[in-house]
Amino acid sequence: MSANICSDHQNVCKHKSEKISVRNNVNIAKNNASAIRLVSIVLIALFQSHFVTIVSGVRESNELRNAREDVFSSTSKLEELVHNEFQVLDLLTTFTEYTIEKATMIKGYVDNQRRLLGNRKSAKDIVAHPVDAYVLTRRLTADWEDVQLALHAVSNYSTGVYSWIGSFREGSNFPQGDDLNGAAQALVRLQDTYRLNMASLTQGVVNPLQKSVVNSDSIKFEGVEGLTARDLLFLGKHAYSNGLYHRAIEWLQGAESVAAKESNGTMLLSEIAPSLQSAIDTHDDILERQGPQGTGWKTNPVPINPILSRSAKYNLTVPNTFQTKLFQRQTEEEETEHYVRLCRGEKLRPAMMEAQLKCRMKNDGSPYLIVSPLKIEEESHDPYIVIVHDFITEKQADALVELGKPKLYRSRHRHHKEGNLDVVSQKRISKNAWIKDWEDKLMIKITRRVELVSGLKAFQPKEAEDYQIANYGLGGLYVPHTDHLMNNPDKSIYTQWERFVGDRIATLMIYLTNVGAGGGTVFPRAGVTLRPRKGSAAFWWNLDKSLVGDENTRHGACAVLYGDKWVSNKWIRSNEQFLKAPCGLHPLDKHKRP
Repeated sequence: MSANICSDHQNVCKHKSEKISVRNNVNIAKNNASAIRLVSIVLIALFQSHFVTIVSGVRESNELRNAREDVFSSTSKLEELVHNEFQVLDLLTTFTEYTIEKATMIKGYVDNQRRLLGNRKSAKDIVAHPVDAYVLTRRLTADWEDVQLALHAVSNYSTGVYSWIGSFREGSNFPQGDDLNGAAQALVRLQDTYRLNMASLTQGVVNPLQKSVVNSDSIKFEGVEGLTARDLLFLGKHAYSNGLYHRAIEWLQGAESVAAKESNGTMLLSEIAPSLQSAIDTHDDILERQGPQGTGWKTNPVPINPILSRSAKYNLTVPNTFQTKLFQRQTEEEETEHYVRLCRGEKLRPAMMEAQLKCRMKNDGSPYLIVSPLKIEEESHDPYIVIVHDFITEKQADALVELGKPKLYRSRHRHHKEGNLDVVSQKRISKNAWIKDWEDKLMIKITRRVELVSGLKAFQPKEAEDYQIANYGLGGLYVPHTDHLMNNPDKSIYTQWERFVGDRIATLMIYLTNVGAGGGTVFPRAGVTLRPRKGSAAFWWNLDKSLVGDENTRHGACAVLYGDKWVSNKWIRSNEQFLKAPCGLHPLDKHKRP
């Protein structure tokens, strides 16, 4: 009897022990799940904290710039975008791999459960079997914990990634709507200026009609991908808004052509047709009422509408032939036409005038230049414009670029109608920085060479301005302008400092990079085109010997078609040069050195 009691007691104890063991296992599983969840939450928190710290640092750095800077106006800033995008892509890659891992686990759970449920006809069949009933209970407890944890982790991870990317974009000066509009206007301008083949451009190939604008061995430049129908519609609308009605029609016709072939269907033909018809109607109306070209608009010489094109006035119209107009006042339309043609590589000067230009070596008796004489290439005798080849080394050019990069901000230009204020506009697409002579020992060496080339004083602030480093952006340009600024007879409108130092008597511009295509410097009234070559410097006089501005030095920077353009300008002021550049005996006398 006592033996049976002891045996029963042992069985009860064993049963209790098993129950306690099961309970402990469940508690351990719950504790493990809680621990894993806690680790997940901690990791997400650390992830968010770490990247918020990074973004805060970026934001604080940018806040020092006082305002958001656009991106499209500098290739340097566009390069930063590439690095930023790689950071985002790396994070998204990690997030995608993590999400796929969790989704694979969840899918395995779903597939397994469906397989088990699929072998039974009804719920009654499933719960009738004790093992199946146990497995059902386990699936919805222990197994479900894993699924729930995976969903929770992915949700937290997704929230963290979304938050970080949003903060990173805000703090890293990612492009916004105005950048996209600026990029679109640049592409439209490049196509019009260089007469790019529209079919090739649609496929991502830059193929200028005139090969003289290409500064390298390449005939054309192929991109990674082409333009979608949606892109072409967007660009066509920008061409329309800029008054380039004939180009708007080309872009929109290209959109129709691409839309008909697209497999992903970024735009429907029915969405493009109204814009194309509107462009055609406006094109023909402007041509009928205002003619084929004017300030702010341009059309084809003949209407698109076949009925209008058969009009007698278009059949009798003599083709518009361009007439060069050099060394005299030009209207805004004439200057623009000369500027664009020179940028395209057309020759506007008589061959006899160009035949008088020479290349020569010059040392002026200087010990420094005897060892390393100036390599002068004459580009124009009046106004006097020369290229000094190998003005600095390629290594020095690279150093100047690196000095300028951290300080770049959007370039401005003088707007006389706005009270002589410096303004930002589409007339100057670039960013610039200012470097003082004493900031780096390299600048002292370069300034010494500036003085040797020009024969002028350039070290002191009253003698010359700081170095301006400029980087041109997507389709970067600067429309025709003069470097001399003090043209108003009423000198009281200028600052006291400007009156003290005088006007810009001369310009020395150093090309810091080679440019693949486009990006030249042209003088519309003088018919001169300068092609950028790394390390070379252009020099010209802005004032004659009477300190009167020479309007024939009006010049512009051509749009960069392909490549990266950096330049450095040194503007020399006039008042301290009275011994170095004395007045002439005749009011029209001009400087002729180097």
